[in-house]
Amino acid sequence: MLLPVGGRWAAELVALGNAVAENVTFRALGNRITFDEAKDLLILEGDGLSDAELWRQLQVGLPASKVAAKKIWYWPKDQRIEG
Repeated sequence: MLLPVGGRWAAELVALGNAVAENVTFRALGNRITFDEAKDLLILEGDGLSDAELWRQLQVGLPASKVAAKKIWYWPKDQRIEG
């Protein structure tokens, strides 16, 4: 779904079933992953049997840390996590 935000278009994406999202500083795994570009929000959800997982580096070259939970909210630009 494309929404007009600040004079430009923003995407909302959904991936289901063993989904992966990654860039240079993070890798996310979950049964369901949604991304809202306008909010810069990535939501990871487990499947009830296994948790969603997020590995991230606060800076390129530093070791990655791992977060696992039933549901994780992650704002990539701010590197903020809830869940």
